[in-house]
Amino acid sequence: MITDALVSLPVFCDTFTHVSLKLEGDVSIERTRRFKGNAFIAYDAMASALVQASTMTKQQVYTLASTAGALAANHWQVAHPSPTLAELYKQEPRWAHVAYEFEAKLRLSLRSTAIGLLGTLRLRLTSRHRPPFREPGAASPC
Repeated sequence: MITDALVSLPVFCDTFTHVSLKLEGDVSIERTRRFKGNAFIAYDAMASALVQASTMTKQQVYTLASTAGALAANHWQVAHPSPTLAELYKQEPRWAHVAYEFEAKLRLSLRSTAIGLLGTLRLRLTSRHRPPFREPGAASPC
């Protein structure tokens, strides 16, 4: 789910890298507050939907979503090289394997992260804290 959403939003992925590097730099506290307020409203809604659609806990989903943003920012830039790098990859095809695989790399990275989170941030099963039942074939958050 996360990978599909990110793949469908190329401008968003391209912008990810620039948010913390440039866009959040020299702006007023009020503008930053508005931006962060809106961003966290969307982030919380996405996380809630993922918790409902999967067997992951809120903590696991928040960690996966944060990782998704970081990986999307990096993988997008690598998969969309500058004209100079694209020319270099034509000349040196052995180096081109690092580029052009945005969706596949992101999906693998997020699935691996989700599997790791399920093991490392395991919810203690008590009578009060049971993970939600997930129907067979229910969507994976990745």
